[in-house]
Amino acid sequence: MYMRWITRPGWPGNLLALAAGGLTTLALAPFDFWPLVLVSVALFYLGLRELNPRQALARGWCYGFGLYGAGTSWIYVSIHTYGGASVLLAGLL
Repeated sequence: MYMRWITRPGWPGNLLALAAGGLTTLALAPFDFWPLVLVSVALFYLGLRELNPRQALARGWCYGFGLYGAGTSWIYVSIHTYGGASVLLAGLL
């Protein structure tokens, strides 16, 4: 009963989905802590159980945004640091 806030619609569950998506990137190289994928997907699943389709779409978007936002930071570093592009150009790409 104490974890009911995860399954309700609203910002606490969406924030958890965002964090769970970002947590997934720690399972990939160079960190290679693969059990975090299981934790991340389990948290995401728990957060979806009692939502209607529209709320689940918002929660899934938050999860994907966390995964994409944390997982693609290396692109900026590669383009700016090693490619010599400006900060503005690297941020736009």
